[in-house]
Amino acid sequence: MDVIGAASDGSAPRRGRSVELLAYLALHPGATAREIDEALWPGQRVSDDMRNSLVARTRSWLGADDDGQIYLPPVTNVQGYRLSSAVTCDWHDALTLAHAGFAADSVGHLELAKALELVRGRPFDGVDPSAYAWAETDAQLMISTVVDIAHEVAAQRGAAGNYTEAQAAIARGLVADPANEQLHHDAITVAAQRGDINEIRRIVDRLRAQLQSIDPDATLDPATTQLLEATVGRSRAGVSR
Repeated sequence: MDVIGAASDGSAPRRGRSVELLAYLALHPGATAREIDEALWPGQRVSDDMRNSLVARTRSWLGADDDGQIYLPPVTNVQGYRLSSAVTCDWHDALTLAHAGFAADSVGHLELAKALELVRGRPFDGVDPSAYAWAETDAQLMISTVVDIAHEVAAQRGAAGNYTEAQAAIARGLVADPANEQLHHDAITVAAQRGDINEIRRIVDRLRAQLQSIDPDATLDPATTQLLEATVGRSRAGVSR
């Protein structure tokens, strides 16, 4: 995760903790002191000084916008801990595009494709494994949303005969969820539309490898097997002609 546009060009003291706080507030605006304590220091006794010190360091690091609006405003009796409206988040941008895309029916693929372009990897991948325990639910929701977007874009592009763009959408979705069987179904369907049996086999081999990396005893879902049998049969028929 990156923070762009902070007041300080250098690394903030204990920057990793500050970034975690910012990520939490971006996804949980208006959090209370107790909620922050439980998220960032689970199972620990947290003093006001510990929390206030982290918030103060982070606030100083971020600074303010050109109008003097502090990026991490002081907490009030009415509003909890939150980031200012001047702070943007690529996940929020992706959601805005996705909502517009799904609401726009047949022309929504442009917004959905733009949302998918903001996906750079699996949510929270590479963070300190001892931190971000609070993010598990958020990450699963993000992954599910990315898969839905990729699936829709792939379906729209594939139906229009834009197979390369459909494959690109699927690949972007698999970055977030490498073992997702729905996206592999989409990839098999696109390969079948192209009549590429070898690609179908590569896709299935990749899916098996991903599933077995999670569980050595994992097998393909029956729906995947049925789709494979149906599409390979259609692809062979297409090639023979």
